[in-house]
Amino acid sequence: MEDHKFVVEGLQRSFSEHPDFNFRGTAENGQECLRKIKNNPSVDIVLMDIGIRDKDDEGIKTAEEIIQCNYPVKIIFLTSSDNKEFVKKAVNMDIAYVNKIVGTERLLDIIKRVHHNNEMIIELGGLRMSNAPEKKEVSDEVEDLRAELAILTTRQHEIARLVGSGKTNREIADSLKLSIHTINTNCKNIYAKLNCSRSQLIYKMTKSGLTETPVG
Repeated sequence: MEDHKFVVEGLQRSFSEHPDFNFRGTAENGQECLRKIKNNPSVDIVLMDIGIRDKDDEGIKTAEEIIQCNYPVKIIFLTSSDNKEFVKKAVNMDIAYVNKIVGTERLLDIIKRVHHNNEMIIELGGLRMSNAPEKKEVSDEVEDLRAELAILTTRQHEIARLVGSGKTNREIADSLKLSIHTINTNCKNIYAKLNCSRSQLIYKMTKSGLTETPVG
């Protein structure tokens, strides 16, 4: 269920060219999506935008209805929204949350992992997380932190992870083969974006559990 025609057309082409996928159609709104799922038991994955037809959270509400109705489908939010409240809701519902800028091959891989392994994947900006079905329960504070950190770019998140691991800017520069000026600038931008100090960033990264190597 996607609000941008060119995105739908691109996905349809990708699926039609791949032997492991069958494209079952699109829906213009939440109610149409629910009807199609109910009437077509062969549907097992729904790619859903967060905002549909100028309704900022219709995708969230539709996903909640799908879960309440116990329809045997898995949902992936495919969206350009980086709203941390939406990310948190996705985490709470165990729904994958993926930025639209993800490459086609990566998206197909995510779909397979969600379908076959029941993974809850978050891939937004620089943040990439994957939790297996037996994942540990996390607190509201951790969910909030992970949603907050999702606004960082790929490079910023990479640097934030290293800061969280206790490395100095010089050590980070050497590790990433970048200039100390580049690292200093990125750190300043990270602190500004998250409205925090270096010590607070270390706390956020450690508490959120995101100082480990991200899932590839």
